[in-house]
Amino acid sequence: MNWHADEAGALLAYAAVATGGFTRFAAIAAALGSVNIPALDSMVQAALSWKRRDVAEQVLMAADQPGPHQDLVRQRLAELRSL
Repeated sequence: MNWHADEAGALLAYAAVATGGFTRFAAIAAALGSVNIPALDSMVQAALSWKRRDVAEQVLMAADQPGPHQDLVRQRLAELRSL
């Protein structure tokens, strides 16, 4: 069942990107955690393209949770902060 929940969360992330719903990005990222990097990346890239670096940082901070890709999330957050 976890796979289905993860996929549903990813679809929610993509829908938020498609509709410009950046106010929901951090909450979606918190639900996803560090599981789905492509979905997180889509939200980060969308926020950056809208010149909302603060939102991109919030996404990565919310996703910084124990999981398979926590180190990668932390690396991307450090890269974002160094820009």
